[in-house]
Amino acid sequence: MHKNDNGKNIILCGLGGQGVVLSSDILADYFLAQGYDLKVSDIMGLGQRGGSVVTHIRYGKKILSPLVREGTADLIIAFEKIEAIRWAHLLKPDGICCVNSYVETPTTVTSGLQTMIDVEQYFNILKQKSDVQIIDIDKFIQVHNLLRQVSNIIMLGYVSKVFNWVPEVFYEILAGRVKEEYLVMNKEAFNLGRELALKVCAKK
Repeated sequence: MHKNDNGKNIILCGLGGQGVVLSSDILADYFLAQGYDLKVSDIMGLGQRGGSVVTHIRYGKKILSPLVREGTADLIIAFEKIEAIRWAHLLKPDGICCVNSYVETPTTVTSGLQTMIDVEQYFNILKQKSDVQIIDIDKFIQVHNLLRQVSNIIMLGYVSKVFNWVPEVFYEILAGRVKEEYLVMNKEAFNLGRELALKVCAKK
C-alpha cells in the first residue's frame, strides 16, 4: 500500500466495445498487487456492443460494499462524454473526472424519439464543482499513428500519471492481460497517456 493513499472509489464508464471491463480488470489487478482490499462490480450491459457499461471499483484497507454511493467517487474514468454525464452524480465535489471527448449519438436520438442533450452545457456545470479533464483521444491516436482499440489504455496511462501509480506494475499486468502481438502497442499507448497527462498538468 502507498502510505499516502488509503483507498479510493472509482467509476469506469463507457460503451460496449470500448474496453471498460478490460480497463477495470487491469486496475483491479494493480490495486490487488499493491496490497489493498478490493471490491469490483460490473453493473450494466456487458454483452451489448454499444450499450452503456459501468464498473464500480472500491479499494482500501477494508472494503465491505462493492458499490460507489452518490457523491463519493474520487475518480470517474469516462470513455464517452454522455456516459460521463450519466454517472456524474456519483462524483464527489472535489473529485476528478477524466473524459474521452468522443460523443456517441444515442439511438433514441437518431431514431427521433428524443432530442440531443446539450453536452457542453452539462460539462460547464460539472466543471464548476469538480476537476474535469477532457482528452481528445481520437486526435491523439491520429497524431501517434495508433489503433482506436488502445483508447482505453491511453486513458489508463493518463490516470496513472495523475495519481502517481507505479507504471512498472501496469507493464506486468498488461503482459498478463494482452495478447503478445499487441503488447508493445499497448505499452506504447500507456506511456503516451502518461506523457499526455504531464502536458495537461503543466498547463494548469
